[in-house]
Amino acid sequence: MSPPEGSVGHIKSVMMIPKEWNGEQDPSGWFISEKLNGVRAYWDGSQMMTMSGKTLAIPAQFTDSLPRDVCLEGELWIAYNQFNKLRSILKRTNQDNIQDTSKLWEDVKYCVLDAPKHPGYYTERHAFACRSISDCGSHISMIPIEYCQGVNHLQTSLQQIVNRKGQGVLLYHPHALYTPGRTDNLLVVKSYPETEVKFIECNTNTSSFLCEHMNGQKCIVRCSGWDYIFPPLSGTMINVKQTRQTFKFLKK
Repeated sequence: MSPPEGSVGHIKSVMMIPKEWNGEQDPSGWFISEKLNGVRAYWDGSQMMTMSGKTLAIPAQFTDSLPRDVCLEGELWIAYNQFNKLRSILKRTNQDNIQDTSKLWEDVKYCVLDAPKHPGYYTERHAFACRSISDCGSHISMIPIEYCQGVNHLQTSLQQIVNRKGQGVLLYHPHALYTPGRTDNLLVVKSYPETEVKFIECNTNTSSFLCEHMNGQKCIVRCSGWDYIFPPLSGTMINVKQTRQTFKFLKK
């Protein structure tokens, strides 16, 4: 049941990697699952690995109840706003001190998302994974899913997750098999902060604006071709959405 051997990063080649939802694709009929801010982990039936291919040192008390004939994909997680604590536990645990650190793992959970080797659609894989871990104990659980009824439902679910300090939403295509690698069948939806910046000018030969934050720091804001042709007046305050290290113009 182990993933194929290869380079250090071979786990990525057998795990589904989400693309970012573009805000325009209709999510109706897809399945909503919460994206936890934990450490993505792959259980191959005998050991647990990170996406980089690193085998994790985990106390036997944590993994003994996991199924030996099923591959699972999920997140190691403690609670909201506890990612640094989880990362510290992972760093402090190694093959030489696994049992000595077992008490540190009492608050850690493995929250299961999928069953990569199951041949069915997502609801079938989710149900199979749920049955497979039914007797594993309270530290192993399934992340609930719900049927998406449209953009408004998606945004409501996202806001509820953000309100409890969650990270975002995963959207699973209802009629897609498990697709290793980066795929259109799995989308991630995150809540990004909006802010106001001052429009200065259009950047030459690129669909972007040069803008300025309130503190005087300059930034590049992506825009559509239409907005580039018909830009705001210089000095106008515009709304932008920050995604990672970039900004996108929000026309309101």
